[in-house]
Amino acid sequence: MALQGEGDDVTIDFNVLATELQSMISSADSSESSNRNCIFRVPDILLRQNPKAYTPNAFSIGPFHYDKPQEIKLQYLNDFISRFRESRETALRKHATIISKVGEEARQCYAGPIDMSMSEFKKVLVLDGCFISELFSKLRARDYKDRDPVFSSISVQQLLNHDLMLLENQIPWLVLEPLFSLSDTFYDAQGIPLHERVPLYEMMELFFDDIFSTQLLLSHRKNCEFKHFLDLVRSSAIVD
Repeated sequence: MALQGEGDDVTIDFNVLATELQSMISSADSSESSNRNCIFRVPDILLRQNPKAYTPNAFSIGPFHYDKPQEIKLQYLNDFISRFRESRETALRKHATIISKVGEEARQCYAGPIDMSMSEFKKVLVLDGCFISELFSKLRARDYKDRDPVFSSISVQQLLNHDLMLLENQIPWLVLEPLFSLSDTFYDAQGIPLHERVPLYEMMELFFDDIFSTQLLLSHRKNCEFKHFLDLVRSSAIVD
């Protein structure tokens, strides 16, 4: 078949065209099915309005806003690994091993480039994952002192509450769950391991009591795989 265009014949081989288009469709389907991105950058059109609204105030979580370890997170990391019966070095190695196993998968959760090595990326996941695990372990067991850097200050809690809900400030759920599962040596006042007493996502309601409804989540959890904190908020909002 020939098509006319400004005096020249343009010949289109529709068999070749169909083959090329089918190849493009298959490639797109393959790319989409393998794309695990669930933590995204804020669109530029939103950043132009108010960039500070999407930037963590005090607690950077994950690689997008990572600068240097905050003192509070390092203190919580120390508190977390001190709970285990083995030495702190052994506990740290155990957690680093867990992160190494899911590191590649966790990297695929972040859309766009990350300006750090895989080793640095895994270090961020260990630090932030242990910080969050210790945060909710302390909260559930009420195991914190009057001078605790988070729970002794309402303003710090409010900053943390805000920062944990930011789009770019997320850590994959697949990182949190295995870290939190190691807390089987943590016990509450009744001597029951924390991870058996209350799942991680239910413990979050204690901290974000103005956002979550545990009863709704309990009825919804069997059909939902959370991706990160913000996805948990979404799941709580849309649950039937």
